[in-house]
Amino acid sequence: MKTKFTAYFAADQLIIGAASEPIIKKRDFLILVVDDDEEVRKVIRAMLEWQGYSVMTAADPDEAQSIFSRYRDEIGLIIIDIILPEMNGWELAFELKRTKPGIPVLFCSGYNCDIVRMDCFDRYIAKPFEMAELTGIINSMISEMLCIL
Repeated sequence: MKTKFTAYFAADQLIIGAASEPIIKKRDFLILVVDDDEEVRKVIRAMLEWQGYSVMTAADPDEAQSIFSRYRDEIGLIIIDIILPEMNGWELAFELKRTKPGIPVLFCSGYNCDIVRMDCFDRYIAKPFEMAELTGIINSMISEMLCIL
């Protein structure tokens, strides 16, 4: 006879990964969000923190590079707007990946996907997006990263 049970946990206690994979607690997983629009940064940060992730934000490539150089080991994923001042999101991702190869990058843009260079990044999400779509992609990227480790 088999017994079935269901367990419920608060979002900040959820664990990503199967028992055979390394376990990452969401609150210990740091995501860097780079977007020049302050309101977009605030909304993405709120969405991710509500889901239990730790989040840092940057308004431009210089700030992103500064944060990344200080927290490189802790940052596990980067969300980058494709259109940024000074350099575009692809260039920024290239620079950051030079110091931490393999770091997952989720690009986002409010522009039509037809103009986005699909061969240049890990993943892409079109703005505006819903929280379920954003967190679904992030959870998928983290799971893929865990399989590689």
